[in-house]
Amino acid sequence: GDMTSDKVGTSTAPLGSFSFSPTPTRPRVFILSDFRLLRDGVAAALAEQPSVVVVGTADLSAQPCRIAELTPDALLLDITVPGSLDLSLPIREATPSAKVVCLGVSETESVVMACARAGVSGFVAPNGSVKDVLAAVHSAVRGELVCSPRTAGILLNRVNALSASRAADGTS
Repeated sequence: GDMTSDKVGTSTAPLGSFSFSPTPTRPRVFILSDFRLLRDGVAAALAEQPSVVVVGTADLSAQPCRIAELTPDALLLDITVPGSLDLSLPIREATPSAKVVCLGVSETESVVMACARAGVSGFVAPNGSVKDVLAAVHSAVRGELVCSPRTAGILLNRVNALSASRAADGTS
């Protein structure tokens, strides 16, 4: 595709169960994974999409300040490697405007809540498609969340539990 334009059409296309409306400008995406094949494959798939720009890829040893120099809007973080979620905070500190979208998120309460505690802005399941990645990136950049009903249920149940415990404590 044409990598020079920062504008994207306003048409919306159905993406399975998620509606997808592009952001006004093309989000700049950086991909982090220790698996080179995954990094290269996601980068190649996204390079064919006119609604995003891939600005770089790296393994998990990348320095957050080097990533920040590329001014990404979204960071795709492969969390299938143990400890990879620990990178979310230093990356978000180095690039506060960038949204972290995790790849390979199994829909278990422990994983979803670990992502939430790490300040993650989006989730893509291990069986997610390129369209799911695009939907997650665009929604995260807009400050919204696209997730499965199961993930939404996990998050809502945790919020409800926190609200109930605060009510019992007399705090709000």
